[in-house]
Amino acid sequence: MSLNFKKIRPYIALLLTITALSILIEKAVVAKKITAVYGDNITLAQNSASESELAAFISEYDNEEPPPDAEERRAMAVSKLLPEMMPEIHITHKKFDEKMSMVAWTNYLDSLDFDRVYFIRSDIDEFKHYENSFHKLMQNKDLSFAKLVFERFRERVSDRVEFIRANVTNNFDFTTSDEYVWKRKNMPWPADKEELDSIWIKRIANSILAYRVNSEISNEKNTKHLAEIRIDIARELRSIVESDTNTNKLAEIELTNELAIFDTAIAALDHTPTNTAERLELQKNLMFSTTNKISKIEAVTTAAAGENETSPSEENSATNRLTTLIQQYTFVENSIKTPEKTVSDAAKETLDNYVRFENILKDSDQEFYLGRYFNAMTTAYDPHSNYLSPVTLEDFGIDMQLSLQGIGAQLQSEDGAAKIMEIIPGSPAERDQSDTKLVPGDKIIGVAQGDEEFVDIRHWPLYKAVRLIRGPKGSTVRLQVIPANDPNGLKVVILVRDEIKLEEQAASSRIEKISDENGVERKLGYIKLPTFYSSMNIDKKPDVTPRSATIDVASLIAELNSEEVEGLILDLRNNGGGSLPEAVYLTGLFIRTGPVVQVKEARRTIPLPDNDPAIAFDKPLVVMVNKLSASASEIVAGALQDYGRAVIVGDSSTHGKGTVQTLIPLADGKLGSLKTTTASFYRINGSSTQIRGVESDIVLPSAFDYFSDLGEGKLDNPIPWSRTGPARYRVVDPLEDVIPTLRERSEKRRQENEKWCNHMKILERFGVFSTNKVFSLNFEERLAKAREDEELNRKIADDTSSAATEMGDSIIKQEEKKRKTKEEKEKEARKRDMVLDETLNILLDLIDLHGSPRNLRSSLSPYDFLDSFFR
Repeated sequence: MSLNFKKIRPYIALLLTITALSILIEKAVVAKKITAVYGDNITLAQNSASESELAAFISEYDNEEPPPDAEERRAMAVSKLLPEMMPEIHITHKKFDEKMSMVAWTNYLDSLDFDRVYFIRSDIDEFKHYENSFHKLMQNKDLSFAKLVFERFRERVSDRVEFIRANVTNNFDFTTSDEYVWKRKNMPWPADKEELDSIWIKRIANSILAYRVNSEISNEKNTKHLAEIRIDIARELRSIVESDTNTNKLAEIELTNELAIFDTAIAALDHTPTNTAERLELQKNLMFSTTNKISKIEAVTTAAAGENETSPSEENSATNRLTTLIQQYTFVENSIKTPEKTVSDAAKETLDNYVRFENILKDSDQEFYLGRYFNAMTTAYDPHSNYLSPVTLEDFGIDMQLSLQGIGAQLQSEDGAAKIMEIIPGSPAERDQSDTKLVPGDKIIGVAQGDEEFVDIRHWPLYKAVRLIRGPKGSTVRLQVIPANDPNGLKVVILVRDEIKLEEQAASSRIEKISDENGVERKLGYIKLPTFYSSMNIDKKPDVTPRSATIDVASLIAELNSEEVEGLILDLRNNGGGSLPEAVYLTGLFIRTGPVVQVKEARRTIPLPDNDPAIAFDKPLVVMVNKLSASASEIVAGALQDYGRAVIVGDSSTHGKGTVQTLIPLADGKLGSLKTTTASFYRINGSSTQIRGVESDIVLPSAFDYFSDLGEGKLDNPIPWSRTGPARYRVVDPLEDVIPTLRERSEKRRQENEKWCNHMKILERFGVFSTNKVFSLNFEERLAKAREDEELNRKIADDTSSAATEMGDSIIKQEEKKRKTKEEKEKEARKRDMVLDETLNILLDLIDLHGSPRNLRSSLSPYDFLDSFFR
């Protein structure tokens, strides 16, 4: 008797549903202690320590008040926990033995002295005694090696600062053929102090030379721009001189003579590469030829205003334009440095950079080096497994949900104080209207909670100062501040903390208008998604407003749909990932239903589907990626490519991160958290994105595509590539027939576009720079290359975004630039985005050649989804 599969299929479905529910219940039980937070791509680990094992690890620290030496005891507890948990939880299940100890030992030294320019051979020989016993030190809660290495590093940095101070003013000879080796990671450690000194002499020389070359290029641009400003002044003068109502004949004659000189300046702007020096010298002379006569402008305009019939507003407008031009002239003129000033500033900046680093190390506590020490152990397994201290965990939560609770100021450590670098728009610090309000440049030296006493935070590690300044929404904080405009003064700033929205990383959209071959203007949508953010309640603050990348993008799509855009670009460039569920949900905005990604743990492969049949956007779609598009970005790009739902455009491939991390709080977060790789994810076609990434259908390279050190495969200890069986899915719209035509049209446009050709020349130079391990220390050689780069940049730069224009802005405009909104910054970046320009053309071709997707029905039946549990 044959089996009637149709009759028993509903029972199988019921059985599998019950099985699925049991799995969910199992997960929920484990999740009571081992909370799976959706970080860099996350699922609940099935191989993590059991409840009893974890309880055994943390019982000593779980329910008691921290003792006086709490920091030390926390660190010792973490040292014991990590080597116990990593082999059990990590996807490879490798033992933390002598072999892994050697990797961790190397990781720790590299985390401090990556370029091998501080430690010497005798230091390494001393540290070598611990190379094979790193695992035993951690298991025995012995932190002595971590402290020894850090204190020696701090000592060596101070030695180098003194060496720089003694040699930075040397009269370096930049006419030789000497070279500086700037990539030393895989080179031998310096044998002794003498060899180290020889390395640092060239290191200092390179810093001085780089400053001199940059200063020379800046002077040349400023010199040229001064001539341009004077031409603008001439135009204003001409309008005054040629006015019929102007009776100041003496001024008219003098200014007319000036115009002749300015006409010469205009002609001088049309130059060739061979007359650069003469042209610059001519312009330099012209700069100062009429300085004294500019003061006559107001006399002329005043006389004109008294005798002509021009309205006062027009006269004021002319005067304001001239005033602005003079202000710009003064600003740019003051930016030009003499050779003596350049050498002096180069020496000061070189020394100051290393002094700042030395001060950071002096102000650092064990949090600084123990974080590196513990991560040396976790990254021995793979580059994405990390220990997160309680402070780092808080920052991780802020990054994921794009909000924090505090005052809204970005800080930087300087001279032992927390210096205000930027005020976040809409924050309490910006809303403050008092006379003592915070401004960039202010330095916070004391913090008080409400009416409590001030705590002196001078020379605190910045993370500790920030933690004290942050606080619950609605609470009051008082700050003792050294004003930026009065280094000897002191002011008290009182602020009420609030939730701060970090909108810089939120999704944004706009309409791009482009003319087709017939000159018809077309409307296309554009959405930029910097990260896959999601509210995870990591810090368990119930009053934090939930954020979701998918909800925000869906809302933006609705707005674009109301504008009847014909197609959409989803820009995932520089998006390093984030929440795995958000990647699944967001993909679902463009397909009916079906699997989006497969997550493979130790014993099974689980497809993660989009079960919502609703579609937010059903028109042609292009996804932009680059080498920095990783993790969740690769899930979205890979799924949309596999379904035939989108054309992928950008760098040759994405970053290549195909692993899933689980975030496990240690002692309810009291000891921090362990973020470790517990699974791999695979595209629905069965291929992993690990190392290989997602390959673009049409390659429009950026500079990242030419950097030799970018990509998962370039990181230390990556998980190797693998594959699994494909999921059951149906292609929405086969694009393989149209992609070759799209690629051909794009290549033709780029070959005929001079700016794009220059763009490619610059990228090729990036490639040479990236692979080159040495720099010439010859001034003329470095300057010639810098001029070539500048000329290429000039050819492709938009006039409105050129460096010269930026330097020519008035001081007022310079201050305004510091307060630019996200929209203003994006507008400036848009003007320089040649890759987006071509991507718009590709989307237009896709619309005209292929139209909307032809088959957006459900791509997977309910029973097919249940069948996937058997795999």
